[in-house]
Amino acid sequence: MANKPGQSQRANLFDKLSKLCGNVQKKHLIQGILAFLILCVPLTNYDALITNFLGVIYPLFMSIQALESEKVDEDKQWLTYWLIFGLFSIIDLTFGFVFNLIPFYYFLKLMFLIWLAHPSTQGATLLFYKNVEPYYREHEKKIDAVAKKVEAKLKMGLQKAGEVSGGGSKQD
Repeated sequence: MANKPGQSQRANLFDKLSKLCGNVQKKHLIQGILAFLILCVPLTNYDALITNFLGVIYPLFMSIQALESEKVDEDKQWLTYWLIFGLFSIIDLTFGFVFNLIPFYYFLKLMFLIWLAHPSTQGATLLFYKNVEPYYREHEKKIDAVAKKVEAKLKMGLQKAGEVSGGGSKQD
């Protein structure tokens, strides 16, 4: 398979870092960087930033790789991760003021996000099939009805906004 744009730049960056660190293997270099960032979570004031950064950047990178590969299972794994991550983010935003009272919350959150994302644990897939999918199946008709109502209200709001802004064009 031919190198994609940016692949050789990534390889050069890791080669340079590897040589700078005394010819450390790339795998160990990446593990060291991740370990350093994980250790920084409970020891710095940047715990929220580091946790959210790692909870998004690694899965984002892996999602891009999955899209570039022809393995459908990888696509499904990362789509499931983003679904669970989104649900968790809503819960975190809603109850974050309570969660922040838990000692080492961001460290625990990071461990949870790693568990969700790591291919050997596939925590997101486990949570989806054990909790989210059964709940969705049980309430599918209600969820679809609410989604249709929201869609209709959004469409009506967009039409009114268009009329107010002078667009005046009505969409069906």
